[in-house]
Amino acid sequence: MEVILTIAFIVLAIVFYFLPALIADKRKVAAAGTIAWVNFFFGWTILGWIAALIWAVAEAPIAPAALPRDDPEQRDCPACYSKIDPRATICPHCRTAVERLGSADAEAPASPKPNPYYR
Repeated sequence: MEVILTIAFIVLAIVFYFLPALIADKRKVAAAGTIAWVNFFFGWTILGWIAALIWAVAEAPIAPAALPRDDPEQRDCPACYSKIDPRATICPHCRTAVERLGSADAEAPASPKPNPYYR
């Protein structure tokens, strides 16, 4: 029983050590290979691991290849590339503000109130 727990602990430790590289690979970032090497060589310093983790999360994912659209009424979110309504101003998936698209005769949105605490 101790051998199984030891092996499980070692596997979990390795997965945790390479977590920044796994995140970069899952998010399909352009520098995923470089992040993996930084994680491999400098992850043991803790600062190197944190830097690789921040880099993996902050790096923008690669835009997917142009795929045929299933629904011509939908458009891609510029942040997460999920399908959204063309009239949407906020992506329902990633909560990013997007530019509103619509017909030319559509009513223009009201201008936002100025924030007195921001210049």
